[in-house]
Amino acid sequence: MEKKAWFKNALKKAPKKWLILAIAVVLTVSFISGRAVRSNRIKTRFASSLIEALSLDELSTSELVYNGIATVNHQDSDKPHYFILYNSVLKVGIQMDDINFEVNPAEKSVNILLPEVKILEVVIDPNSIDFIPDSFSADLKTAIVDSKNDAIAKSSDTPELMRTAKENLRSIIEALTLPLIQSEGYKITWNETNGDV
Repeated sequence: MEKKAWFKNALKKAPKKWLILAIAVVLTVSFISGRAVRSNRIKTRFASSLIEALSLDELSTSELVYNGIATVNHQDSDKPHYFILYNSVLKVGIQMDDINFEVNPAEKSVNILLPEVKILEVVIDPNSIDFIPDSFSADLKTAIVDSKNDAIAKSSDTPELMRTAKENLRSIIEALTLPLIQSEGYKITWNETNGDV
């Protein structure tokens, strides 16, 4: 009771301009903090919606059919022991969890940070495996492992594959996210972690 009486007494004694100023300050602080909380809520909701739109584990953005010849050396030598002829398909893309979205409500933009594309999978056609010399035979599992290693090593010398995968990645992500981004009145900006696309 005593506090209420003191507050009423203070209100009666305070000049009206100070009272109005105090109310204005309280309202301004409430408005600004409310906007900050609302902006943060919108940013979080918007980023969550973008992540849900991309709810995949992996995204393969390019495939290369590669017919190769793997060299298998003698165990203690650099001299070839035999060769494996094989057909393979290399799938290049990204882990979807590696994409990041930076929402900027002030500029109404979403900066999409893309990871570096990498080889996700190498599929060797076991029916295509053949050996040179013809009379040589080896364990199929070993031949598949050697063929996969060869395909990965030699595909790293194929810049067209990675460039195509990067271009496709950007197009796919844009197609998946643009409707949501534009519906909120935002625009896309790009930031690749692996250089220009």
